[in-house]
Amino acid sequence: MKEAVVDPMRSVIVWLLAVCGAVAMAPWFSGGEEPLAHLIGGGALLVGALFIWREPAVRRLAAGPLVWTYLALTVWGALSLTWTVNRYSTILWVVNIVTMGLMFRLGYSLAGEKTGRDRLIKLYLASALAFCGYGLYLYVTGDYERLTSSFYWANPAAAYLIPAIIIAIDRLGQAKRSNWSWIGVAASLLASFTLTDSRGATVVLLPIALLFVIIRPTKLRFWIHLLFTIMLASILTLSLIQLRVFDHHEGKNAKSTVTVVAPGSRFAAATAGESSSFSDRINYLHSAASIWLRNPLGGAGAGTFGDVHPQYQIKVVSAATNAHNIYVQTLAELGLVGFGLLIVLVGIVLVGAIRGLLGDASGLPLFFGLVGLLVHFGLDIDAHYPTLLLLAATLAGLLYEQRYRDPKRASWRLLLVAVLVMVPLISLYQSDVWRQKGVIAQSDGDYPSASAYFANAHHGLVYNPDVISAEGIDYYTVAVGGGADAKLAATLALDRARMAQQQDPSDGQHHQLEGRVLWAQGNLADAGKAFKEALLLDPFNHPDYAYDLASVQAAQGNVTDALVTTANMLGYYPASVITNRNADRTVRSSVAHLAALQGNIEFKQGNIAAAQRSANLGIAIEPSNLRTRALINQINKLKP
Repeated sequence: MKEAVVDPMRSVIVWLLAVCGAVAMAPWFSGGEEPLAHLIGGGALLVGALFIWREPAVRRLAAGPLVWTYLALTVWGALSLTWTVNRYSTILWVVNIVTMGLMFRLGYSLAGEKTGRDRLIKLYLASALAFCGYGLYLYVTGDYERLTSSFYWANPAAAYLIPAIIIAIDRLGQAKRSNWSWIGVAASLLASFTLTDSRGATVVLLPIALLFVIIRPTKLRFWIHLLFTIMLASILTLSLIQLRVFDHHEGKNAKSTVTVVAPGSRFAAATAGESSSFSDRINYLHSAASIWLRNPLGGAGAGTFGDVHPQYQIKVVSAATNAHNIYVQTLAELGLVGFGLLIVLVGIVLVGAIRGLLGDASGLPLFFGLVGLLVHFGLDIDAHYPTLLLLAATLAGLLYEQRYRDPKRASWRLLLVAVLVMVPLISLYQSDVWRQKGVIAQSDGDYPSASAYFANAHHGLVYNPDVISAEGIDYYTVAVGGGADAKLAATLALDRARMAQQQDPSDGQHHQLEGRVLWAQGNLADAGKAFKEALLLDPFNHPDYAYDLASVQAAQGNVTDALVTTANMLGYYPASVITNRNADRTVRSSVAHLAALQGNIEFKQGNIAAAQRSANLGIAIEPSNLRTRALINQINKLKP
């Protein structure tokens, strides 16, 4: 009998594919949302597609319900470019779903190899441990009281760890004797997860993990290992909390105060009614439904929830760029058609994953990890992070099994798709490089150079329309500075503002720039119209929109309208809301400026008592605000 020929490069190819997959789904730079992270992930998938195409014996994914449903959803999202409110956001959505398909395909091919699945999972666990290490460093030395790691938000950070924890628990049961390495891995993951203090992720993980250990065949040794792991994770969690306290009180980062959140305290706050998290999510869903009703069939355009949400926002603290529910968000963005395709696609993937489990039960922890992610996608902002999308696609690909096999080798089309998706990724990265140069030049006060850099940033195929406004802002700054080039700079600034409006008509900042340029040119009537449009598009989130509008209204002599504008916006921003919006460092100053403007208008009207109240409000918001202090000095001069 003739012996089978063993390809000596086969193992190397499998390892290279696993590395490509791990690099693509690693949580680079803010959970993968930065252009450089997109470029790294896309490049890794391109190399992976090349290996899949050139390896004749690799497992091929044949056309079937999964492929056709995925293609239909992708095409529908791409078609929304014809009606979307922001082409840039829609292109990013298309890029994300295409890279998800490539990641699924890579995982599917690896699962067909003898050790492919195990290698990729080990690399994912290594990535998760590195993720935890960085997160713990930020937690111990930083100001924020919850572990965030490279996501810089705690809830998606917790979501990234859900599959890793389930897999680590499974490895505890596989050990034939006490395995301290896996106990250490599981305890580290659990401690890091606990320090995220994510209520949604905890609500998902606990029942998923409990169901997993009940279904999974276990022995007494497993339960001993699990109990010891939980105890070790608890000790590690408490130790890290104390280390944080020590570092902030006595270490090199010593400060007068330190914020420490006890594990589980956020559940207590929610029970006591002190948390608005649940009501905020209800508001997001309500806004998503309102967006969907505007175009029930096609939605607002793939990826555009954050662009249109301000128009449907219910209150200030409900600001969001994500519906916190990928399924409802898809309904808002792609209408009934896109929503239906997504639900069918998820169903097909789960059926294929169960089919795979029937043939190989070793994928059970991956299945529970995938289900945990899919559930959490309905509770938080996971869809905002490419890393989480690619992680879900990886798990699905490693589990999926077709009803039939296709013996043909992988098609060249896969490589072609990988090459094509690099085109927008490279363009996006180049645009971001120019944007960063513009930001640096701006910070140095070199506005002519900054405007040139921002101009280069929007000359490629894919770019954020905000860079057009950024160029216009630099021209506007030159214009208000006076000089020989002031008139030309104002003309260019106005042109860029209107160009940005065409690219992104739902963003109020472009209209605000137009209004400021028109005001500088002396056209108060049209400036007021532009500021009203900015405030109409985003009535809650930018107090400076109200400041500009009220300033123009006062300059036109419409002091009654100006006071209504200031009072309305100030009413949205009590102290509690300003504290809630602490991520935006400009809010406090903007609200204080608005209070000072209101006080100055009242002062000129002779209403000194009202001006004093406005001044007191401004000082309470920002004690160092110069405009408010100037108002107080004016008031004090009138006192005997």
